[in-house]
Amino acid sequence: DGRKLLRTDLPGATQSWDTPEKPGFVQPGPDGAPIVGMQTGVFRFAPAQGGFALIARLAQDGVRFNDACTGADGRIWAGTMDMDNRRPVGVLYSLDPGGALVAQADGFLTVNGLAWDGAQGRLFVSDSHVSVQTVWTMPARDGRLGPRAVFARFHDLPGRPDGAALGPTGDYWIAGVGGAEIYRFAPDGALAQRMAAPVSSPT
Repeated sequence: DGRKLLRTDLPGATQSWDTPEKPGFVQPGPDGAPIVGMQTGVFRFAPAQGGFALIARLAQDGVRFNDACTGADGRIWAGTMDMDNRRPVGVLYSLDPGGALVAQADGFLTVNGLAWDGAQGRLFVSDSHVSVQTVWTMPARDGRLGPRAVFARFHDLPGRPDGAALGPTGDYWIAGVGGAEIYRFAPDGALAQRMAAPVSSPT
């Protein structure tokens, strides 16, 4: 909401730049330059100039990007959400290295938990809205996604599914927003570990 792009180096110093819209995700581009998803589309950021250049325009109004991950082939997977987080108008997109933005799945309230599993050729995606709280996997081949399969449900956990990453052994790590916990799931969806977080809403 503060319309800032932040970069923190390893010693802990943080720089910030103003963004023209509310940003939702940051991913490294093919050349290492940050790719930022905002309200009207996906932008490339040039730190030296402090400017944003539009890569692909978003064909939706009243939404913004919320989460993303990058596949082994450089393709960025990113999802949108309603600005008021009330309507199920979220869409999961792929951004090809060439700059094409392709709608892959829809009907989401709050797209989150995106992580790429190259070993099993699948994409993880969650909906963290309180009415959904579910993580799915979707098989991916040649840049296209297959049908969703339920991987985990969070209704019996204190936290809702939020930001995620895939570990080196194929485990799925995900923040439990609102629950002060971080979870690790085995590749088959079994809850393998619960860890207390020092904040109530890790993302």
